[in-house]
Amino acid sequence: MCVAVDQMLEEGRKQGHERGLSEGQSLEKEFLILKMLKNNLSIDQIVAITDKTTDEIQAIAENQKPNTTP
Repeated sequence: MCVAVDQMLEEGRKQGHERGLSEGQSLEKEFLILKMLKNNLSIDQIVAITDKTTDEIQAIAENQKPNTTP
C-alpha cells in the first residue's frame, strides 16, 4: 500500500510542477505583452510576435495592474 501512496504523491507533485511551469510561462508572456504595449508596439505587431489573438492582447491590456512583474 505504501508504494501506491508514494506513486500517487509523486504523480501529484509532477502535475503540480507542470501546472506551475505553465502558469509561469503564461504570466511571463503577459508581462512581455504589457512591455510591448508600453513601448508602443501595435496590437498587430504583438499578435505577429506572440501568436495571441487581438482579443487576447486587448484583454491583457485591459486587465493590466500597476507594477506587474513576473
